[in-house]
Amino acid sequence: MIFNRFSSMALSAAIFLAFGVSSGPAWCGEATQEQNLALLKQIEADLVRKPGDLELQVRHMQALGVAGRFPDELRESEILIAKYPKLRAAFKCKMFALVGLGNWSGALASMDRVKALGPLSSSELATRGTILASLGRYSEALIDLNESIQRNSSDAGAFFTRAECLFKTNGPSVDVVRNLEKTLKLDPDFPNAQKLLDYMNKRLSRVTTPSPR
Repeated sequence: MIFNRFSSMALSAAIFLAFGVSSGPAWCGEATQEQNLALLKQIEADLVRKPGDLELQVRHMQALGVAGRFPDELRESEILIAKYPKLRAAFKCKMFALVGLGNWSGALASMDRVKALGPLSSSELATRGTILASLGRYSEALIDLNESIQRNSSDAGAFFTRAECLFKTNGPSVDVVRNLEKTLKLDPDFPNAQKLLDYMNKRLSRVTTPSPR
């Protein structure tokens, strides 16, 4: 069975929301791609008028990720990092772009730079846990996921990824089932969660059902 916390696009939207951009038109993870592209064009028009505005440059970089243009997001993040080597948002966007491109090792290195520039939030811990899980480093991922959930118990994705790590380290268990149940309680439509919960329950029932005499 394949655990997959987010598609690249969904992960892009989820991480973007953690930036907490303070002004300008708001992005929404549930917006249509057409709406996101329209907003990207609006930001680009604003940049034509104010090309040196750092906040607009950051918003444009983030917007590229939400639109799924990961190579462009990566390019812009590297440009901003070269100009502003302590710009945390640029390293975070670089991490996000590398996730979108499937470069998990590079994404982890970028997340390490994000952490060096400030403590990780609960959502950032969950994201790093997802990256570590994708690299097969499940025990390390569980440390981040446990702390993330302790701080914020409303992140369905953190519970799902924790279920993955528990399954990969110890196989089917009641703890895996409980984490999948929590995932579905927080988000009944979470991708693959119901399918995996059914699978885990079947596996556990085979273990606990006594053999006929």
